[in-house]
Amino acid sequence: MGSQAKTFGFGMPWESSYGYSQTTQVGDTVYVSGQLSHDRDGNFVGADDHELQVRTTLANLDLVLEQVGAERSQIDDKTAECHQAAVTLASLLMWV
Repeated sequence: MGSQAKTFGFGMPWESSYGYSQTTQVGDTVYVSGQLSHDRDGNFVGADDHELQVRTTLANLDLVLEQVGAERSQIDDKTAECHQAAVTLASLLMWV
């Protein structure tokens, strides 16, 4: 018998429009979807401030993980994409 999948969302417009889930939990494993720099209303945060984008994205990640009783230190595999040419080392090290 398989485990039931549980999902979590912030209630962002794109979640219902595209069937997007912030997390899917199956048993003890949690899959986290890509996180963005957005506020609770779905507005992009930090258009010209890369560090603010990173901080906001990680804060959103923390909120998502909190919903399933997890924290960043428990993440086993992660991928970070950056779409801005000038990336500071300090902002990337916050991810580690």
